[in-house]
Amino acid sequence: MRLVFLTPVIVVTLIGSAAAAEDTIQWGTVAGWNIASDKTLGGSCFMATFFENGIVLRLGFQQRGAQFPAYFALASNDWKSIEVGKEYQLRIQLDNKDPWDAPAVGLNLNGLPALMVSFGEAKFIGEFVRQHAFKATFNGSLIANLSLKGSAVAARELATCQKTIDGILDNGTPSTKRDPFSVNDPAPEKRDPFAL
Repeated sequence: MRLVFLTPVIVVTLIGSAAAAEDTIQWGTVAGWNIASDKTLGGSCFMATFFENGIVLRLGFQQRGAQFPAYFALASNDWKSIEVGKEYQLRIQLDNKDPWDAPAVGLNLNGLPALMVSFGEAKFIGEFVRQHAFKATFNGSLIANLSLKGSAVAARELATCQKTIDGILDNGTPSTKRDPFSVNDPAPEKRDPFAL
């Protein structure tokens, strides 16, 4: 399965519909993977790509404090029967490693029917992107057989995106000083000489 070059229309589908574009901040594109921040997940970052068979693969971090900090989602316009909130049992295989069962939850990913699998450890992302191929089956039928080409390089940029967002969240509290660059600026309550 080959990655296809992304057109602006496909990029909008990957990172959000035109109506939801305000909920997504584009970070960049690396090795055919789109990197972005999702405001609906507390600014957490994700990487996503679109395959020629119409499948979107998205891999990212949940918002801070989530029980399961990492996830991947598979989406396709052809999967219209997916029900939002319903659980589906997928069988996942990376390269030729032993497959494992993964509960997935149906959701609407910016207008596309999708399945999301959450993971208890964010280090799963590193394991995921070190592989070459991803397969998913449902009820014994192969639903995705995807190349992970470029995902390791994209994951490094994903980590940079998330580290930047975390830094903003940790240190982004607005200053209460009138001049945040001045050491001697009076506190806000001192600005009003008429305050008693």
